[in-house]
Amino acid sequence: MYIGFPGELFLQMLRSLIIPLITTSIILAVASLDISKSKKIGCCSIVFYLASTVVAIQVGLILVATIQPGNFVPDDDNSTIPEHVGPKITISDTFLDLFRNFFPPNWLQATMFLYKTKLHHPPGKTEIPSRNMAF
Repeated sequence: MYIGFPGELFLQMLRSLIIPLITTSIILAVASLDISKSKKIGCCSIVFYLASTVVAIQVGLILVATIQPGNFVPDDDNSTIPEHVGPKITISDTFLDLFRNFFPPNWLQATMFLYKTKLHHPPGKTEIPSRNMAF
């Protein structure tokens, strides 16, 4: 976890630089086009955007009607939901998350989301030790 952290930060910094460079190069390329070509490309891109949005909405509605998410959870029985028992997040995890949030891979995403460490149990360890264990 600690060894790969500098490399992870470096890659996030590279990603945060690439998106603005690509965006400005696309804007400059469109600005240098002839007006007739840019109208044609603009119309095609708007039609493509609208068509893909309509298809995505239709697929989403069909999947929601088919799967019906949320219907499988009983409203009256909350005893089946287990308590959250897992590894504790340490102070070092918090500081690493802070540095990861300093260099977000996407600046637009950074305005809405924060990076947060998610700890999981190892796959072979199924028993949770009791707190009242005698040594």
